[in-house]
Amino acid sequence: MESVQSQPAPPPSAEEQDHLNRSTKKIKHGISVGSGKRSFAETVAAHLGVQEQANSDWCMEVEDDLSDDEDFIPDDNDIPRVIISKERKKEIRQQWRKALIIKTMGKIPFPVLQSRLLRMWNPHGRLEFIDLGYGYYSIKMDLQRDYFHILMEGPWKIFDQYIIVNRWVPNFQPSLAKPEKMAVWVRLPGLPTEYFVEDIIKAILEKVGTPLKLDRTTMSVSRGRFARAAVEVDLLKPLVPYVWVGKRKQAVEYEGLHIICFGCG
Repeated sequence: MESVQSQPAPPPSAEEQDHLNRSTKKIKHGISVGSGKRSFAETVAAHLGVQEQANSDWCMEVEDDLSDDEDFIPDDNDIPRVIISKERKKEIRQQWRKALIIKTMGKIPFPVLQSRLLRMWNPHGRLEFIDLGYGYYSIKMDLQRDYFHILMEGPWKIFDQYIIVNRWVPNFQPSLAKPEKMAVWVRLPGLPTEYFVEDIIKAILEKVGTPLKLDRTTMSVSRGRFARAAVEVDLLKPLVPYVWVGKRKQAVEYEGLHIICFGCG
């Protein structure tokens, strides 16, 4: 297991800055969020009562197993056993509640991955990268703004390969883990420009997955060749290639689809 601590990265390249600036309008249960209003990440942070400071307990709740190990009856009593109390579990897991787990959908060398992510995310505080193996990495951070930015402001891609970001969970085993959901960029090629409105695009995206946010150029209709949005898709279900929009059959394209291995661990 390799651990690397990093300070805030230098300014992102032009390509990475374009990726960061592309999406500024979110889709949230019919609520339009434009410039001058707080982001989805900030809304969640406010709902949770988190504070913008280091060492505060600003992570979202995760499912936990805090039962005493004494309650567990092993199948094989011949194997030596270590018992961890509920109180001790809570203590040792506290620091990891402010961490994220990412999964690369392709083979990217650790130093390259770290460098690219730092430039793309441009964090305000310190990040610590830990190589867990099997394409998984744990990232610990000091500031809640970095936590929510990385978790909610994607989808993120490096070399046309998606980076899956999830909250840290207890008892995580990389060798057994399989990604179930991920945020991807979806295109609706040839969508008539009169349908470039939030409620129509949201209705189409709901047939594909969970709508997350619209591309800025889609909302301004400055690029009429296709509508573009971020959608969370279920990797355990077949992707939706078409959606009927009235009497019209609308194609659905997934950016970077050729890179994704849905059966990989």
